[in-house]
Formats: sequence, structure tokens, C-alpha cells
Amino acid sequence: MSLPQGWEKYLTFTPLQQANFQVRFGLVAYAAGRDRNGAVYDHTFIGGSGPELVKHLYSSQADPGKYFTRDSGVMTRVLGSLKPQGNEDTLLALDIAADLPFGPAESTRRVIALFTDEKLEDGINGEEPIAMLPELIQKLQQRRIHLFIAAPLSSGLEELAAVDKAEIETIDGGDGLKAVDFGKLLAQMGKSISVASLQSGTEPAWKKALFGQNEIYWNRPRMNRAERERLLTVTRDKFGNLLGSQFDLVDDSVFAGLTIAVLHLYTSEGFDFQLPSEALKQKGFTIKRWTTTPPVKELKDILKGSCQLWVISGRSSSLDATHRKIICEFWNEGRGLYLWGDNDPYYADVNDLASALFGATLTGNIMGDQVVKHSTGNGKPGIVRSHPVCTGLDFLYEGISISSVEDVKKELEPVVYGSSGKIVVAAYNKDKRRALLDGGFTRLYYKWDTAGTARYVKNAAAWLVPKDEFSKRTGQ
Repeated sequence: MSLPQGWEKYLTFTPLQQANFQVRFGLVAYAAGRDRNGAVYDHTFIGGSGPELVKHLYSSQADPGKYFTRDSGVMTRVLGSLKPQGNEDTLLALDIAADLPFGPAESTRRVIALFTDEKLEDGINGEEPIAMLPELIQKLQQRRIHLFIAAPLSSGLEELAAVDKAEIETIDGGDGLKAVDFGKLLAQMGKSISVASLQSGTEPAWKKALFGQNEIYWNRPRMNRAERERLLTVTRDKFGNLLGSQFDLVDDSVFAGLTIAVLHLYTSEGFDFQLPSEALKQKGFTIKRWTTTPPVKELKDILKGSCQLWVISGRSSSLDATHRKIICEFWNEGRGLYLWGDNDPYYADVNDLASALFGATLTGNIMGDQVVKHSTGNGKPGIVRSHPVCTGLDFLYEGISISSVEDVKKELEPVVYGSSGKIVVAAYNKDKRRALLDGGFTRLYYKWDTAGTARYVKNAAAWLVPKDEFSKRTGQ
């Protein structure tokens, strides 16, 4: 975010100095990003920045001098060195601040001031961190921390306001805190702190690192400063997805020499498969496509040299029992299968296959035509963030008129819930066999440039590569 020029001058805490307090200043500034291995963070403290200081904070010998200073000039210099970058993860930052090595509770007025122009639910991990609010509130109270917050109004902020003696100022989001009167806000903080009484008694034990931040940097591949800066200095497209193939599930050209066979049985409305083909070729795939049902021998021969098969259904069944038998054998050998249908009745062939292979079908005629974000739980519209096919996706177009997945045998896992809350894409992933069942093939040609389709298609094809081949080529 961008802060108003010269705001650092207000951090002199004049009211506290007039009360003869010995003020120690601490700072947790941060930026968050993401790559295919997960979240990437860069934290800055009084004593410097980088993962080593996070690791040191959670060691048994954390040095307070790395996190606090009595010199307001040092605080001003550190603030002046910051530059806006990356995304936010506000509750993680608040938890880190709550774990800082404050002075003894019986002789220290502990204060955290949190400033953000983004709702607590809108950071890099969406609404997931909100589940930790009860434990975070408990920690703040156990540590006797006086909390001041300037943030946009949200349900998460209202819940955080339950902290004893918390003082909240709601602001408009998205303007980088430019409208905040820091002089007035910090002066009020000083007055509140100066009249606050110290509490006697021993500080109770508290749970550190509620979000696992003591291990965040150490359970993922190490990266140098330049690599971290690259991931934090990101550009988003007009729909909000990260730009750049480094945010796809796999690198470009990694599957050079592998073939995707496509049974393209719906070709109306100008659907020529050109856009998906161009996207898939970026990852190295070669495409073999039929627009009519191929002879049995030709299908069998082509599938021998293919890593996966995509079937895009027409309105009535085109594949006979022999075709279906060949496809089932192909899939049972451990090669990928993508079954694409759309609104009723454009799922005949894929339903014949899906019901035989894993007892699922597509059904219905649902008006979609919406962009969905991250799903917040079962039956909630959006992308299932944890699934590899959704890597690098924050927004995805669902298709125009679509069908939903009926998973009678409960063999599938949701990948995308449509705006109706019904499952639009589901995945099978057992015994080295992978498949995707999708009720929205219109997004392969209609509104292709709407949120996320190209990345989704590339991720899906990558995930459907046989597991051993995928691991050999990607190291994942």
C-alpha cells in the first residue's frame, strides 16, 4: 500500500513521552506472494528483513534488540526504506507481532497498532485465516496487548473488535491509507495508553505461531532475495489473476514430446479448439484432434502414443461400445482423461464414460456466465484453492450455460463450484488414475479471455500427465 508522505513524523508518541514513558518501537511490515510451491513472504523488522529474522523470533534465544528500539529515528528510517509490493496476510502479521519479545507484563504497556487498507478476508489466503481469530483474540488478551486498528469494515474486523479494550477505526479500503489522519489516530492512541493501568500477576503461557509461521520458510524450497522480490513484485490482469507463466502449475515447454488426443464432438458456434491448442502448446504438448468419431484402429493407435485423452461431448452418443472399451483400458493404464460436457443435452458421450468409470454423470441446464473466486467451503461458489489444477488462480469464468456433477458413488473431489453452488468440475485421483469431469466446455471458446481459462486449461493438462512422467519432468 502507499502511505501519505511524511506520516512517519507522527510516530514520536508525544503524549507518551510527556508522561515520562520509556517507549520502545517495534515493527512488522510484510509483503505476501505465491508461487506453485505455496505462499511467499517477506517480513521487515527493526533489525532487518528476511526469513532468518522470523526463524530467530521463534528460537529459544530471541534477541529483543532485533525487534525493538528506543530510537524513534531508527523507526522512521526503517519505515522510509519500505516499498509497496505484493499482497497482504494481515492476521498472520498480527500474530507475528503478538509473538514479539515485549518487556515484562507487570511493567510494560504492550501496544500493537495495525494499519491496513484491505479487508481481513481479502488477503492472499482469502477467508482461511479468519478461522484462527478466536485463538488470536485469546492470545492478545493473554499477552495483555492493547490493540489499535485502522482497517476497512468487515465481519472479520467486527470479530477482532472483541479483544478487550481494542480501539477500531474503520476506513475506506483500496486507497493505500491515504485518507487516514495518522496524527489524530496516534495522538488518541497515546492518550489511551497513558491512562491504561498495568496488570499485576504472572503472564500466562500462550501459543506461539498460530499460523505455523515458525516453519513457513523452512518447509519450502529456499530462494534468494532476487527470486523472492520477483514473486512479490507482481502484476495482475484486469480480472485479478497473477500475470506470468511462473504462476502456472508447471513451467513452459516442460512436456515437450507428449501428445494430448482430443475427441472434439461438438464444433458448432465457431468452436475450433484453436485457443486451447495454443495454450497447451506453451507447455510443450502436441495436439491430435478428431472432429468426428475415428475408426477403432486409428483411435487405438493414436492413444498408444498419448499421455491423455480429452472427450468433448456432443448432444447425442457418438461412441460405440468398442470405442468406450478402448478409452476405459487407456485410462486404467494410468493415463489421463478429461471429460467435457455442457448444459443438457450436451453430455451424452461423457456421461456414458463417467458412469462406467466412476459412477458419476453431468446433469441439468444452469445459467452460469459468472466469474467465481475462491470457495470458502463445501457447496460455496468458487475455486477449490488446494487443488493443483487451481494453482495461480484467484478468479475463474465458469462458462455460460453449464451442467453440474452428480457424484453418486462419491468417488470424486470438487475442483470448481459454480455460482449456483453446484459442482461444475470434479476430479478423480486414485491408484495412479486421474480424470476430470467438467460441465462447462463453453469456456473453451466463449469469453476465453475472461478470468483464468488459459491457466486453468494448462494446469488441467499438466495434472493429467501420468504421475511418474509428471514427477520426472517437473521434480514435483
